[in-house]
Amino acid sequence: MEIPAENGGGKVKPVISEETVKVLHMIDDDIKTHEFYLAGGTGLALQLEHRVSEDLDFFTLRKFNPQSLSFSLSRTGEYQEIEISPDTLHCLLKGVRFSFLFYPVPLLFSVKEIKGIPVADWRDIMAEKIKTLSQRGSKKDFYDVYFCFQRTGIEEGIKIFKKRFSGTGINYYHVLKSMVYFEDAEREPQPVLLKHVEWEEIKKFFIKNLKEFEKHLLEEE
Repeated sequence: MEIPAENGGGKVKPVISEETVKVLHMIDDDIKTHEFYLAGGTGLALQLEHRVSEDLDFFTLRKFNPQSLSFSLSRTGEYQEIEISPDTLHCLLKGVRFSFLFYPVPLLFSVKEIKGIPVADWRDIMAEKIKTLSQRGSKKDFYDVYFCFQRTGIEEGIKIFKKRFSGTGINYYHVLKSMVYFEDAEREPQPVLLKHVEWEEIKKFFIKNLKEFEKHLLEEE
């Protein structure tokens, strides 16, 4: 998917490169066999068109054999296995980083097809990104959650997050604290943005709305 560069004119910037799309279609059969869907930053960027993202995070609700998948992918050539463990495979295929994970958390919305690729709905990815903030607090995750909230509003966004992870034992108070913990993110490079917002504005948004986050995260269902 390509969109015009900001500020008018100039080169057209791709959310993901056409080379990456070609690599993806080389493994169509593996994706279909294991019922993988694309999520993560790239799945979100394909729908929100807010930043460039190249890493490909695929999830499935079905158990799969990562050794068998690794062997299948290796036959495409230029393959490097990075890490393999039960239910998880991280690898490079023609220079593109892939992650394949068994993830038994059901989706709330139907999977979409974008460029022939099954992609989780951006609202499901938003819920996952809010959860991710409480685990690592990456700068790009703060940006992703910010742009999601611009679409849903805080109340609706938190409602979707809580619905998706209902019954999983997630600590909402820890999620709340993570929304204004920027120490790790400060050390990271700026994402390549297609919709420009300063990092200081991102931080101000979370700090300014902390009380509203608290209200909707901690209120009883």
